[in-house]
Amino acid sequence: MNKSIYFITLLRHGESVGNADNILQGQSDFPLTDKGKQQARSLASHWKKMGLTFDLISRQPGRYLIISHGGLLNMVLYAVLGISPQPNFRGARFRFRNSAYANLIYNPTEHDWLLDCLNRRDHWAEDED
Repeated sequence: MNKSIYFITLLRHGESVGNADNILQGQSDFPLTDKGKQQARSLASHWKKMGLTFDLISRQPGRYLIISHGGLLNMVLYAVLGISPQPNFRGARFRFRNSAYANLIYNPTEHDWLLDCLNRRDHWAEDED
């Protein structure tokens, strides 16, 4: 019997050109702005200082690592937390800031999920909050 515990990180991409121009995204793939690239570098540096490593990195089609689209992040969290999605974006919503992340812990033996942190952005400079 596999008694492994899985640690899963959900990450939203850094600021994109679409974000900066207030364009509703999801149908197009916008490049990161200079600020978005800096947010990504800050997060990578922060994780490196923490000694954090990943066994597997998965990405959606496009440029961004892991699950990076806010709508997809919401759907994953709904599924993990057992929240029924509501029509027209009503009900619970999780807002991920640019380059913010969430950590989940999964115990497959018990089929238990734990939301360890949500919208974490401790890698940001104070003036970005």
